[in-house]
Amino acid sequence: MAETIEFPDTVELIRNDQMPENLYAPDGTLLISDNDYMAETPLIKNRKKWRLYPNVELYSFDGETAVYRRLSDGVLVRMTDVYAINMVGIVRRNPGITVEEAIATELKQIEDNEGEITDEKEMAATLSVLYYALALTIIHDLVRLQK
Repeated sequence: MAETIEFPDTVELIRNDQMPENLYAPDGTLLISDNDYMAETPLIKNRKKWRLYPNVELYSFDGETAVYRRLSDGVLVRMTDVYAINMVGIVRRNPGITVEEAIATELKQIEDNEGEITDEKEMAATLSVLYYALALTIIHDLVRLQK
């Protein structure tokens, strides 16, 4: 049977102050640095240029938990993080989508389901969670980044 790993919950990592200071893609590309103002992190600065490609196929989904098989090594990744699951789904449906388009697609889905986000702090927090969730999908090699 293939190895199975657990994908972390983005919100819990942030809430419990357990998010690593610097997040790197498997190729060593810095995605997010805690030392930078969020808008200055590479994933955000390059959001219009960097493209995303799936490296997974859906193995199972029960409505709450998704299990993806990484195409590169066959490892199964079990996910309950709704934001990360949605990000992987967006990239799977739209290979080559830019980071900006992926974030905007998920943000629109959130606003369609929960109502428009009008508070600046709430919008900043939501965008932060989405960028971290996307970065984690890249780190776990579920989504590949093309610079």
